[in-house]
Amino acid sequence: MQNDPVYEEKIALKEKLSYGGLQFASCIYFAFSIYYLMGFLTDYALIPAAVTSVLLLTLRLLSAAADQAVGVMINRVNFKGGKYRPWFRMFAVPYAVCIGAIGFIPGVGMAGRVAFAAAALALCEIFRSILGISAVSMLPYIARTDAGRANFISFSNACAIMAFFLIGTFMMPLSGFLGGGDMRRGIAATLAIFAIIAAPLFFSAYFILKEGNMAPDTHKPPLKETYAAILQNRRLLSFLFGYGIYCMADSFRGQLTYFFVTYNLGRPELLPVVIMAGLLSPIAMQPFIPKMLSFAKKETLMAIGILGASVLGFFIFPFCGNPAALIAYAVIYGVFTAIYGNLSFALLASFADEFKNRHNMQISDLLFASSSLFYKVGMAAAGGIAPLVMWLTGYVAQAARQSTSALAGFKAMYILCNAAALAVTGIIMILIRRNPARGGTQT
Repeated sequence: MQNDPVYEEKIALKEKLSYGGLQFASCIYFAFSIYYLMGFLTDYALIPAAVTSVLLLTLRLLSAAADQAVGVMINRVNFKGGKYRPWFRMFAVPYAVCIGAIGFIPGVGMAGRVAFAAAALALCEIFRSILGISAVSMLPYIARTDAGRANFISFSNACAIMAFFLIGTFMMPLSGFLGGGDMRRGIAATLAIFAIIAAPLFFSAYFILKEGNMAPDTHKPPLKETYAAILQNRRLLSFLFGYGIYCMADSFRGQLTYFFVTYNLGRPELLPVVIMAGLLSPIAMQPFIPKMLSFAKKETLMAIGILGASVLGFFIFPFCGNPAALIAYAVIYGVFTAIYGNLSFALLASFADEFKNRHNMQISDLLFASSSLFYKVGMAAAGGIAPLVMWLTGYVAQAARQSTSALAGFKAMYILCNAAALAVTGIIMILIRRNPARGGTQT
């Protein structure tokens, strides 16, 4: 793939807007699963925390494995209408239906509730995997330089963050309004509204986005050869491992936000404010991230962002009981992690370039499926550990007050586990920075 600095200028505004809508739609379920799924299952579906722990851990591990099958399927299948876009048309409605179904977990015996929740969530994960991997696999061919990729992904990430902002900020207030005091019914109605919004955005992307910029997919080496080349690339494997640790860290923070603000601070009304503060700062960062590449390489910037976030987490630990300090922490954390979150795509796209140049392999779909594997394993670890720790420390669903041990567990996982895992990711990024790329696109 050639380094064409003007290639990014060919991206039409309607394509950027359409892809942004695609990212927004695919993040609706993700945002709910990060902020409210654990609380919804324990507090409203009344599934015990220990069972929720096993359910979320199993679900995300199976989803991570399914991603690899999805990556292979997308890599090997070509439709008449394109390689990636047709998946949007086929799975937009099933994905939306499954989002809406989450809120309608029936009030039957626990076995029935767990079975229904497991089925709805598993289908959501599979459909989102197909849609998400199809979407992100197009990006190395939409823009070809680090600056162009960072510019494009910054815009689409802003749209994705907007989904987190709307879900995180308005999910509970809107659920209270629509439910008329019955939060379970209100959450079901709110999820149904967001599901109705999602489907048309996928159809819009199908009709507006183009695949004409892709090179013909004529060379398909055996999968054994392809994965052997991936496994031999230590730099890529190091990044994927670090990415998984990063996702585990952020998942601890995201899943524990609801519990920490509600019980440690005793200020549930502050929950939308804390979430909003943590999301508006990454949105504000989007215009600046492409410009940062004129001062440092993407690997250096990513290491700085992650290490800054981890140091901040350790520093804020003694003061996180103060609402103002917590909001300030959320803002600055969002600034640091926005750097890593944006540029990680540019780094993955560089790996796709490297494999195309050195091995003549077009593997962006397999590459992003692999990144999804590590990302979901990281989330699974946090999703399994967090409710288990809650159960072990004496968490009681819907209790007005929690025990001292439960409060200590919320605090440690929200701040300490997040900061420690981010520090590991930062160290990995420093090692990657010292190991130069081979045959990839240069900035």
